[in-house]
Amino acid sequence: ALREGASGGEVSRVLLALQALLAGKERHSLLIFDEVDSNIGGETAALIGEKLREISKQHQVICITHFPQVAHYADYHLQIFKE
Repeated sequence: ALREGASGGEVSRVLLALQALLAGKERHSLLIFDEVDSNIGGETAALIGEKLREISKQHQVICITHFPQVAHYADYHLQIFKE
């Protein structure tokens, strides 16, 4: 299955693609994406940010990211850190 051969980031990006296709057709009101930007470059990160923004028109989206190219598309930001 996909989970056995794919990294966490790859699984998250597949979920992102499915949610982009299903936006507005599902009942889920909250979607959480973690590692969606792992092992990608800046241009791809910007595309992922655009897709997340598109999905957020129909659902509440929480995305954990390290890329400013992804965070740029968010309406709100929370910074979380450990000491």
